[in-house]
Amino acid sequence: NGGNDEWTDATESSLDALFRIVKQGKTNDKMGVMIQTVYNALQAWQEEEAIVEVAVACWGTLAHQVATRDDKDESLDLPSSLDLSLLVTIMESFPDESTIQEQACLAVEGLALAHTPWKTALQALESTLKPQLQAAQNERISNERNKAYPGRAAQALDISLS
Repeated sequence: NGGNDEWTDATESSLDALFRIVKQGKTNDKMGVMIQTVYNALQAWQEEEAIVEVAVACWGTLAHQVATRDDKDESLDLPSSLDLSLLVTIMESFPDESTIQEQACLAVEGLALAHTPWKTALQALESTLKPQLQAAQNERISNERNKAYPGRAAQALDISLS
């Protein structure tokens, strides 16, 4: 998908618009569809830094909103077949992009809190995810306040970063 600036710009703009809507709390019972759609975009455009940044932020925000709902398991039809190793790939692919590292940590936290099958899938990735969270905490995230994000992700997964 990369290399076509017209599609890249359109994809980034669309994801940014969705992110702004979600950030304002304007979601509905189609959050499972939105999570799947953002995942699909992230998977297709994972080499495009600007798209990855917005898509991971959107994915994490959606997941955090799901986590706060009482009816999440009954009414949202959450996708169960997401390959969450994509988050590890993204963290590995963009080690110098502090914002992507921050958003990936928040996405891990949100996904783990939102849906037990996602938490289980992320816990199964501990051997590859934990080193990425440690690197984010120790080297990759430059904003001191945001260095807490990897620890929050680890806590949501019931793992230790030490």
